[in-house]
Amino acid sequence: MTFAERATNPTARAVLACLTLTILVGLLAIRPDSLWIDEANSASKAIQPNLSAFVGLLKTDRGSDLQMPAYMVALWGWEKIFGKTEYALRSLNIMFFLSALAAVWLGLRGPAGRRWIFTLLACSSAYLWAYLSEARPYLLQFCGATWTAVAWNNPRLFPDPALVARDWTLAFLGLLLLFASSLSTVFLWLAWPWSSFGFGCHNRRHVFYGKHCCLSLP
Repeated sequence: MTFAERATNPTARAVLACLTLTILVGLLAIRPDSLWIDEANSASKAIQPNLSAFVGLLKTDRGSDLQMPAYMVALWGWEKIFGKTEYALRSLNIMFFLSALAAVWLGLRGPAGRRWIFTLLACSSAYLWAYLSEARPYLLQFCGATWTAVAWNNPRLFPDPALVARDWTLAFLGLLLLFASSLSTVFLWLAWPWSSFGFGCHNRRHVFYGKHCCLSLP
């Protein structure tokens, strides 16, 4: 398909409109206000001049930043490209927001209306607008949760044997993002089945989705 054909393709136009809306929401939601204490702790590591100093400060500080290695490494690399202003550090969240919505539009099977509903709910969510303007891992967790939700929803509602490998890959990457953005989620993931059965929930599918919902909470 040529570029001109893509430009006139309804699906391609819808994806482009969604991604444009996502970027616009991110740019509007992020504010240049002063960092609050947890953001400042993360920023102090991100501005380290080299990887050795970055890792050394993480080890010395031993705070919550050590529990979210994926986000901290991403923030450190982002600062080297875009700078250390409040807006620059928070703008990393736009990439996570964009990645989440891209997975919905490129990976979620079924009618396009389902993708638009998800997009509009995400772009109008007060919580996501607030978290977009925080240099913390919440949008990375949202991204991981969205990837796993898309991957688990596909085989349940729109099974396609030819795409099973893709669904499993997306689920694995989503869980990896969740675990690497908050190591405590590993313990929640392992503990959820026991607490669920303790409360009388014996349906494996409900336990599986319950674990996902538990991890999706920032």
